[in-house]
This record gives sequence, structure tokens and C-alpha cells, in this order.
Amino acid sequence: MSEFKKLQAEIAELQKRAEAARRAERTSAIKTINELIATFDIAVSELTLPRTAAAARGKRGRKGATSAKGGKGAGRPAKLGRKAHPNAGKKVPPKFADGKGNTWAGRGQKPKWLADALATGATLDQFRIAQ
Repeated sequence: MSEFKKLQAEIAELQKRAEAARRAERTSAIKTINELIATFDIAVSELTLPRTAAAARGKRGRKGATSAKGGKGAGRPAKLGRKAHPNAGKKVPPKFADGKGNTWAGRGQKPKWLADALATGATLDQFRIAQ
């Protein structure tokens, strides 16, 4: 067996051992944490939980805490310790249109088509949809 293959086999074995040790230590840590929570009557709301890389990717973390929006930020977990705004992610009807199929609901930054039109002297009222 070549030296390279021997080293790869050793690495694979060490990775298995490291994962087993991690699982054992993690189990022990969870047990200790649960004991401390029970001893000192700690509420979850009192804990400051950091966002992990896995939670940021949406792999783990609070179930159902992802954004309901389909656009920017969709699939991201909600920030821990904060409640989402009641209107977060709700669709609203467009308030402005240019007649070419471009629309804007009036939330967030003005879209490029509208900003360009306003820069050339148009007014916002010219694009308002009558409601």
C-alpha cells in the first residue's frame, strides 16, 4: 500500500473517531445544560442563542421560522429572540405601474424603471394606479 493511501486510511479512521467523540461530548453537554436549566429555573427566552452557520443555511434551528416571502430573504430563519412583524412577507397590490408591465407596490427602494422615469422629469402621480 502506498504512503498516500495509508495516510488517507488513517485520516478516515481519525475522522470517524473524532465524530464519535464529538457525539459523546455533545450528549454530555446537553445533559449538563438541561440539569443547569432545571436547577436554576432558566427560561428559553432568557438565553441568547447565537446563529450558527447551519441555521443561517436553514438546515437546523427553529422549525417554521423561515421567511414567508418568495423574494429576497426567502428561506432565511427568523432572527432568534425577535418576532416577525405581522405584515412580514404579505403580498400587497401594486400601487404604481408604467403601462409596460412594470409594477411597484410602494415598499422598499424604487425600482430602476421608476427611478429612471423620475430622473427624466416624470412625477410619481403619473404612475399611480387608481384604486
